[in-house]
Amino acid sequence: MDIFDPVTFYYILTFAISFTVTILGVMLLGLHIAPDKELDNLRFSRNYLAISYFVLGISGFVSFLSQQETENELLMASCTLIIASYQALLFTYTILTLIQPLYIKRKQIFVQLGIITFVAVLLLLTLFSTSHFIYNLVFYIVVVAYLSQLSFYTYLFRLKYNVCLRSLEEYYDEDEHIRLRWVNLSFYGALIIGVLALTSLFLNLYFYILFSILYTAYYAYMVSRFYNYQIDFKFAIPVINQNEKISEKISDKCNPQYKIEKIEKFSFILDKWVEEKKFTQKDISVDEIAESLDVNHSFLQYYFRTYMQTDFRTWRSELRVREAQSILKENPDISLEKVRELVGFNHRANFHQQFQKITGLTPSQYKQQQKPV
Repeated sequence: MDIFDPVTFYYILTFAISFTVTILGVMLLGLHIAPDKELDNLRFSRNYLAISYFVLGISGFVSFLSQQETENELLMASCTLIIASYQALLFTYTILTLIQPLYIKRKQIFVQLGIITFVAVLLLLTLFSTSHFIYNLVFYIVVVAYLSQLSFYTYLFRLKYNVCLRSLEEYYDEDEHIRLRWVNLSFYGALIIGVLALTSLFLNLYFYILFSILYTAYYAYMVSRFYNYQIDFKFAIPVINQNEKISEKISDKCNPQYKIEKIEKFSFILDKWVEEKKFTQKDISVDEIAESLDVNHSFLQYYFRTYMQTDFRTWRSELRVREAQSILKENPDISLEKVRELVGFNHRANFHQQFQKITGLTPSQYKQQQKPV
């Protein structure tokens, strides 16, 4: 057996990849998630992702044992398209379950699984029991349907991702896109894999081998990101699991004297809040901050918009940057990572972005200026 023969190498690689992907699926199922109801969506997401790994792994083992695909290019193309469609469904709903669990209903998934299965059976039946012309016709209709599926999932993901991001930013009143960046990258990574799967149908075996290696690397990456996401997942739980709440709004028709007294009282409490450097607290919602200041969320927004001509997020970011400047002046040798932690920024990139926006210098440049010549 010549392992350098493309066909032989393909089947050896198919077995190796199937084994690897199956092990990754087992690792996902073995991932411990605390028996907490608030973590149900993480558990469901883990299960969906593991299923997608097993689908790919089992199909690879079937391909290796039958060794018919390379002799039958139409069968290979059909199987690739069917598996890619299943994977697109499972990966999309895995990510949606993480960011918008209340949107996900099992019925949605089962209905779509049923449609994909019906189309898959129809495609295979036309391959083995009809003319070449009818098969080609059905095949290209399925290709168009697959592209429509990817387009719909992309639209759906963008819609739900933006809702999640907006909810997080409203809840914490911070820039949260960086902490969700991996979700964004993961979806588009899966989308690229899906497009490459379709492209591989029309290219030679060498491209398919390269594609197989790429998607295996992507699957390994997803497992590692899922492990990391579980560590930082709790910041999102209060937001994605919360029910819609109607905020109490301050009325412009309320007693003028009452309004003046309330504003004066709030201004005094806010000054004390700043003096105690509570703006350095992390992962605390705006509702919790408002409550600690003896007002509600709506009044907090009203006060900053009306009397500070800014919003709470911008104002707090400036306080944090000024505090970072103060720390660096007093201790130029302190690490920037430590400064970031002390002043309350969740992510290094956000800290650098806000620091440069407010001071005109990067944290590194500012730190360098504070060191004695």
